[in-house]
Amino acid sequence: MTIKDIASGLITPIMIIATSLSYSVLIFSGPLAENLSIGAGFALIGAGLTAIVFAAGSGLPFTIAAPDSKAVAVLASLAAAVAADLTRQGRADQIGPTVVMALVAGSLIVGLTSYLFGALKLGRWIRFMPYPVIGGFMAASGWFLFSGAIRIFAQEPLSFQLLSDIASGRHMEKLVVGVLIALMLHGAQRARYPLAFPAILVTCIIATVAGVFFAGLPPDVARASGWLLNIPPTSLDMPLPWLIDRRSLIEPYTIFRFSGQYVALITVIVATLLLSIMALEVETKNDIDLDHELKLNGLANLVSGVAGGNVGTLSVSRTFFSYRMGARARGSGMMVGALCLFPLVLGPAALGYVPLPVLGAILLQLGGTMLDEWLLRGWRKMQPADYLQLLAIFLTIVCFDFVAGVGVGIIAACITFAVNTSRVRLIKHGMNRSNFASRVDRPNYDADTLVKHGHGIQILWLHGFIFFGTAHFLLQHIKESLAKNTDPCRSLILDFGQVLGIDSSDQIAASDGTGAVQARLLQPSARRRALAAQRRPARRRRRSLLPDFP
Repeated sequence: MTIKDIASGLITPIMIIATSLSYSVLIFSGPLAENLSIGAGFALIGAGLTAIVFAAGSGLPFTIAAPDSKAVAVLASLAAAVAADLTRQGRADQIGPTVVMALVAGSLIVGLTSYLFGALKLGRWIRFMPYPVIGGFMAASGWFLFSGAIRIFAQEPLSFQLLSDIASGRHMEKLVVGVLIALMLHGAQRARYPLAFPAILVTCIIATVAGVFFAGLPPDVARASGWLLNIPPTSLDMPLPWLIDRRSLIEPYTIFRFSGQYVALITVIVATLLLSIMALEVETKNDIDLDHELKLNGLANLVSGVAGGNVGTLSVSRTFFSYRMGARARGSGMMVGALCLFPLVLGPAALGYVPLPVLGAILLQLGGTMLDEWLLRGWRKMQPADYLQLLAIFLTIVCFDFVAGVGVGIIAACITFAVNTSRVRLIKHGMNRSNFASRVDRPNYDADTLVKHGHGIQILWLHGFIFFGTAHFLLQHIKESLAKNTDPCRSLILDFGQVLGIDSSDQIAASDGTGAVQARLLQPSARRRALAAQRRPARRRRRSLLPDFP
């Protein structure tokens, strides 16, 4: 390794540890606050192990993996739903073990699914994921991070009552400090110098801790009032042994009831990995094998889940930082992973002095950036129809949950496909036998006869995808053409050579009124002929579609 690799490996863990702890505070809040020590271990284990696995096997040796903010927003929603359900049932003692089991199960499910996607070579199909659907999930994740930051500052969930309290002057000290730190972090993120962000982050941590002590607040009082991370100083429990000791308190039925959140978790992780790889391909001018990265992402999360760690994936911001610092060796990423695990060795004493407003400011900066990118700038970058889809998915997730957002996203994608496909004109060309001759050589008498009576043989070249909407358009076109024709049509020839696919539910029929002309699509024999025509060479297909008429 070079000096640049070592420098990147020493600086990058500062940002990952800080963001990982902020994620654990976001998830383990409210009724889960007493399990924050478990949450810290859960976050740091995931950060360290995913970074090591990605550094060891990624196609780009300098990649950095870490827990992802969008996935954490889904996990926070899942944890809050499980905790609220068990609270309603009066099972407060089961909240902690059940939530931690649900989170670890999320890592294992994401790992298995990602690996299968890569093993089945589905990476190229993931690139067709609709952009508005991705944007809706990203914007909703930004909102949950933003509202979670407010909850960290005020020590209570975001509500109209909380907004009224803030307007009356309550919680203003921590809120002002958090907003100022978030603004400085945002400015550092946009700076051209890669060291600006970690330098500002470390400075804010030191300044906040110094301010707490200069204000004369003892550590215990500062933790109780929300200025320092409130982790019990006696022990820092590891999630896996802690779960094994409390396995009898896990409520699997509750986890199963909210298992639909895992679909949203997989969607967010895969979409994040896809966008990250696309950004890295542009930045580094390298082609990256998405299938390989999917399998590696699956392996990293399986390792993390088995150890009781958080979901992680390739972090584009951390990888850019490492790349711009000059890191090019795998050892840099492995050093990052090892140092992310190091606080577990130090124990809770050091983590108890991490300032909580800085962790909230990190969430505020991340959430605000995502809302600005997808909701505000998206209005200028996207088509109105696409932006409305994004907005619908965003509002559905915010008002309900990520599961409902998945449903709305699927419906929006289907509607978009149907509308966009219907805009493509199904009929590419239309001629008749009098002005389009076949390749068969005939005597002059027969050729003159075909030209004279060729209006009775209509030929249509089709292209695109045939489904119920476009098939209806084809039916109407045939009816109108037959009605306008003064000469009776005896034969109708449809060329399927450029048809991409046919919906099995489609069937059309046309007649000239006398029953002399009929055309049907998608009877079993017709479909077999169409598929066979697509597989033949062009010359043979033309002969089969333009037979030798008498």
